[in-house]
Amino acid sequence: IALSYFNGDGAVRLINHDERAHLLEFADGEEVRVVFDRGDDEGATRLIAQALNKLHAKRATPIPKGLVTLTQRFSSLFEHASKDVDPIYTHAAEVAEKLLGSEQDIYVLHGDMHHENLINSKRGWLAIDPKGLVGERTFDAANTFGNPHHETIYSEDRFLKTADILAQEMNLDRHRLIHFAFAFSCLSAAWSIQDNQDPSGALTIARFAHAHVQL
Repeated sequence: IALSYFNGDGAVRLINHDERAHLLEFADGEEVRVVFDRGDDEGATRLIAQALNKLHAKRATPIPKGLVTLTQRFSSLFEHASKDVDPIYTHAAEVAEKLLGSEQDIYVLHGDMHHENLINSKRGWLAIDPKGLVGERTFDAANTFGNPHHETIYSEDRFLKTADILAQEMNLDRHRLIHFAFAFSCLSAAWSIQDNQDPSGALTIARFAHAHVQL
């Protein structure tokens, strides 16, 4: 649904599809992860922000039905917070409820923007693999903080610098962005636990954000 809605503007084109398969435009360039690996973390973040701005551009086409809401997306956090004794999940669920109760700037979202989901091409940088969400565009930026999976991202200075860049490039409220980053990082940790994976990376990012969250 999301690829059809984006119609090639900031994302790969959906050429044809049925219930079993999608035929997509071929983007054969480097991932934005390569920019990060060259040592330009800030440049990679700016490219992601610019790509999200394209995806979030105003369109004449109405937002389609059948997209996943952010309340649905955060369901695993709400469920986990009711069972885990670690108060960080309870706090994150409270923050998420407040954010979702005051959503603004509603758009079709990518839903999983990270350094492997943005690829260079003849038409410029294009997003791939959107999840098809609808909600406040700040959510799409919040997904960036925990990526890519590399030891250098686990720095509070890096977290705050990333927040500055995303807020500036995307004209976002930095306060809400950090709150979304906190809630999303705890959601990511809850997903990891559900999948029997290590949640420590996501929780590290969550704690950087938590230090700047006003509950």
